[in-house]
Amino acid sequence: MTPEGARNDAEAGLLQPGSQQQTADEIIYRLSHDLRGSTRALSDLPTWIQEDLAEAGLELPDSVQDCLHLMQNHTQRLNKMIDGLLLHSRVGRSPAEVMDGGQAVRKVLTRRTLPDTARLRSKLQEGAVQISMPDLEMAVDVLISNALIHGSPDTRIAITGSIEQDSPETGLGDFWVLKVRDNGPGIPERHWTEVFKPMVSLHAASDDKGVGMGLAILDKIALHCGGRAWVARPSRDRQGASLCLALPLSDETQMQSPSRVRAH
Repeated sequence: MTPEGARNDAEAGLLQPGSQQQTADEIIYRLSHDLRGSTRALSDLPTWIQEDLAEAGLELPDSVQDCLHLMQNHTQRLNKMIDGLLLHSRVGRSPAEVMDGGQAVRKVLTRRTLPDTARLRSKLQEGAVQISMPDLEMAVDVLISNALIHGSPDTRIAITGSIEQDSPETGLGDFWVLKVRDNGPGIPERHWTEVFKPMVSLHAASDDKGVGMGLAILDKIALHCGGRAWVARPSRDRQGASLCLALPLSDETQMQSPSRVRAH
């Protein structure tokens, strides 16, 4: 199934237990789990070779050392791909529960350590959504990690969460929308859809800026919950990318919140 086909089936509510998507996730999970041990051993192999030769009093030529370093770099990238596939296959495995989106995200943020050069500010309103805590933690981790990878050296991250009604991005209905904005170069509009596909990265492999699975994981979480993920159009006076995750409000919130915030 193509990424586009999977998206269409998910939006149509066809990805039910026992579906082709669930079977594919199970295969990917088992295969990735087994491959991870082998690739980690391959990553360590050059170090073992160098240590054994050093103990034997042998020195490798520079050209051979360069090849061993290249082998390590490629296997480390392969490990990252496998880890990303594992996380992607785990979306939806834990049962969903009704929780306050603002409170839950604040709880996740208290467990997230940021580099000393990064600054984060948040404004999170209440809104009852139905999602599993592992999926929410993955979503927040993806959004923050993306901001850290693509932000400027002095990263500034702004996180907001609010109720939006009938917005153009989400369509009819009330949603609790989590938005994360960074101060990096942003995402060109021509790539706004493409970046949510698996294994799509806008950077060269040598840049070591991820393997293109983070936003695919975010997109799958959104679709599994009946929501949507997208790149928001930046305002003229602000630099950076704004990534959004919309989760449908539970009936609990819709009954308790007669006055709702309209999207702008």
